[in-house]
Amino acid sequence: MLYLKIENPVKNSISSEFWTIWGTSTKREHKNEDKRIIGQFGSGGNHAIALCLRQNINPIIYNENQKLEFFTQPIHLNSLTGTDTQHQVGVAHSGKDNNGKAVKKKEILNHTLSFGSMDWSDISFSMREFISNAIDACYIQDLSHTDVVIEIVQENQVRAKSGTVRVFIPLTDAVQKFYNNINSWFLHFSSPELLENSVFPRRYKNISTENGSMIYRRGVLICESNGKEEALFDYNVDDINMNESRSVDTWTAMSKAASYITEHANERCLMRLISSFSVNKKYWEHTFPNYYFSSYQTEERKKTWTNTWVKFYGENTVVAGELTARFCQDKGYKTVLAPDCYLEFIRSMGIKTDTDVLTTDEMNGKKITDPSEDFVTATNLVWDRLASLGLTNDRQPPIVKGFDVNQTDNTILFGFWDKDTVAYNNMMDKGLNEMLLHTVIEELTHHITKANDGSRDFQNYLIKVIAKTVFKDFGK
Repeated sequence: MLYLKIENPVKNSISSEFWTIWGTSTKREHKNEDKRIIGQFGSGGNHAIALCLRQNINPIIYNENQKLEFFTQPIHLNSLTGTDTQHQVGVAHSGKDNNGKAVKKKEILNHTLSFGSMDWSDISFSMREFISNAIDACYIQDLSHTDVVIEIVQENQVRAKSGTVRVFIPLTDAVQKFYNNINSWFLHFSSPELLENSVFPRRYKNISTENGSMIYRRGVLICESNGKEEALFDYNVDDINMNESRSVDTWTAMSKAASYITEHANERCLMRLISSFSVNKKYWEHTFPNYYFSSYQTEERKKTWTNTWVKFYGENTVVAGELTARFCQDKGYKTVLAPDCYLEFIRSMGIKTDTDVLTTDEMNGKKITDPSEDFVTATNLVWDRLASLGLTNDRQPPIVKGFDVNQTDNTILFGFWDKDTVAYNNMMDKGLNEMLLHTVIEELTHHITKANDGSRDFQNYLIKVIAKTVFKDFGK
């Protein structure tokens, strides 16, 4: 039988209770001081052992010369629905303890196999945990992750070695698969130079997805994004909210990835992101919600963004969204069509965008045109009637315009009023029709009252118009 061996040196003897008592971890104290330290919960080793046992894999651990073999035994408990049988975890100690004294005993631990089963489901999580513990042990002793030994050995090589902690896992197909993919699970063994990087181009070492971004925490894989789009980058974050099995979902990963792009990506990666806006392809990073991007950046960071932008696109480009790109182009600007989620952030970086060159109406998708003859005729007709009734409130006639608009939803904008101008949608330029008359009356009401839709002043004015027209002979 073959085993996967995970070994790390120990300068000082450690207690075997670190493998049996929940929460026994010294890493929390080191985690904030040394950003290489992976562990923090104090329960990973216990969960990893229980997961192995759930999958009929019996790990053997040598704490130097003391052997720990884990097993389960049934325990019958009275429950609200009758007798319930659980499987309690135990450990058999043998060999010699840290003082060189022979030890041989069985210990029943205070948890069952079902604890942690909701999150700890993939045997790879156990392997990842054992190796992470070994790496941390080296760092805490001022050693390197290169001092960790991971190899496949024969059954006759499953034995103790003074000055080391050794974990032996029976080599099932799943364990073999993990070993084959160890360079995907750990940056330490495949790309140690990236341990100091936060954002880097995709390495394409995926395990479960073809295009997904690989999210690492302190060099250890915690997520492969499951978006439909190919990702531009992989990420190595310092800290992130993880579930009990030291994994995160795609949305949590996306939020952290967005903040790392904005705050930490170097010029090379920013150039790759920025250049992706110029190709007709949608990437995973293009789908991030805009509220994931932080606009509160240092002046130095803003300068990095603007300098990188100018290097790639030049100084005379304008960033625009789908709604405003055509208007920028019509004004003669070279336009970069950025994903909408990036627009607000790019504006906050000081890069020239559509808001710098377009009017408010154009930003709202409206292209102002000269009015048609019918627009002018209808406006004058209604204005003259209102003036004859004394209902213009001493206002001067408005300027009349037409407009074209890119509709982005199921609503249709027929007209609008802005200061001293009324404008009508050019789609109504089909003669003096009823829809045009309705729109003219509404926009002139806005112009005369300076009131918004639904306001009391707007309603009172229209009631007054009705009273003076329908009931003009009332009281005579």
